[in-house]
Amino acid sequence: MLNNNISINGKCGNSNGKCSSDQCCSQRGWCGETNDFCDITRGCQPELGRCGYSNKISTNEKCGGVNVKVTSENIKDEDIGKRNIKSENIDIPFDIYKKIIKE
Repeated sequence: MLNNNISINGKCGNSNGKCSSDQCCSQRGWCGETNDFCDITRGCQPELGRCGYSNKISTNEKCGGVNVKVTSENIKDEDIGKRNIKSENIDIPFDIYKKIIKE
């Protein structure tokens, strides 16, 4: 039976409850805010949290997610080693990402 309360353990679904209003429930039942959790094509569960992009109004003149995924499309392989980034598939704060690509 689905618990309609807000999750207190970061998990969603069944007895764990729903994610808070600013979080998404992933296909595997975890609450979060990145595309891994929020992309409907990756299994986001809209009945347990929000899915897709945030509809919040920006308060700092920035838009988009808090984090960006570091991939070979946005950072060259040689830069990953130089910048002490251990993996191509990690989430980092957007302001740090901007610094990395400017260096």
